Amino acid sequence: IYRSVPFVLDPALEGITNWFALDPRTIDTTNMYFNTAQNNKSQLKIVFETLVDPASYPLMEHCTGGKDRGGTTAALILMLLDVPKDTIVRDYLMTCQVNNLQATIAAFTAGLEYYKDIVPEGVTINDWLPLLGCSQLAIETLIDRINSDYGGIDKFLQSIGISTQQQRAIAANLLIEPICTED
Repeated sequence: IYRSVPFVLDPALEGITNWFALDPRTIDTTNMYFNTAQNNKSQLKIVFETLVDPASYPLMEHCTGGKDRGGTTAALILMLLDVPKDTIVRDYLMTCQVNNLQATIAAFTAGLEYYKDIVPEGVTINDWLPLLGCSQLAIETLIDRINSDYGGIDKFLQSIGISTQQQRAIAANLLIEPICTED
């Protein structure tokens, strides 16, 4: 089963047809992933409802680069599974280890030159770096704000319509008892 659930990273990005016309200095990169969760509650509800159904497995969750929309969703799932914050952050940061960030930077640098007529005045590749790389601060802020603003992932998920019973079902679907072998 293929299910596309389009997310909007930031309402300021909605309707953008050419990324190079965007002024990246206007994006709140610290709160970007929290804002993604806030602005995509109906989409997240679909994702978590899918995770409730055992017939949905195996499944693959992804986005274009694997760090923004996919990283936000993965972090929320890991939070539900009581994965420690430092492990979630470390998992997220591995995304930039497997993505070729230098190639992305080179492509964006070339794009800034090619589209120089529509690039906002004063925008350079340095302005894009917080959006192109993996922001530890952004993923930590997502986790911290879900906990502080909602009182935890369980309450955030309840706010989007995912019941405690559904949350337990997701955990049951995703977690297995560890298999320990004695020497």
